Amino acid sequence: MKKFLMLLCAVTLVFGMIVSANAMSFTLKSYTVTTSSTGLNLYSSPILKPNANFNLSKGESITFGLFELGSNESSASIRNWYKKISVAFSFSNPQVSNTATGHTFGFLSWGAVKWNNPLEFNFGSTGLFTIALQNRLLRLPGSTTINAKLTYVTANTAPVPEPATILLMGAGLLGLVGYSRKRFSKKS
Repeated sequence: MKKFLMLLCAVTLVFGMIVSANAMSFTLKSYTVTTSSTGLNLYSSPILKPNANFNLSKGESITFGLFELGSNESSASIRNWYKKISVAFSFSNPQVSNTATGHTFGFLSWGAVKWNNPLEFNFGSTGLFTIALQNRLLRLPGSTTINAKLTYVTANTAPVPEPATILLMGAGLLGLVGYSRKRFSKKS
């Protein structure tokens, strides 16, 4: 039983170190959608609120609705065939910014948006995450939801443990100390 408790404490300690090396919190401070003044007449409406927070482990992804994109036009013609679109992202954790670009086009009663994906965000010496925006079709008039997929690709070489991990490691160490004190007090 004693060896089992000691093994359990050691596993808890090691697991806490592994989790801290791979987990990261991302905070999207703001984003701005911009369309060009020529082409298909578009509007956008934000879905994701400012300061949205995502907790991901290395290699993990999350997909979320970013904004609604639409047009009140009933049909598209050659004059409004092609239009540039961009989304400027600003993160407060980590402190990085970048802009996704793409284009929209329409034909008869349909419109579409195509993104130049994925957008890369480098932070620290080796940290990297990406955002891929979803290509979508929309019926004219009408709207569609543009989804974003955030992927935590690589971690920094020297991760900073989060408070929960430090607490988990401390509990493991206290368990080891308590076990060894109990063991030595029984021998006396």
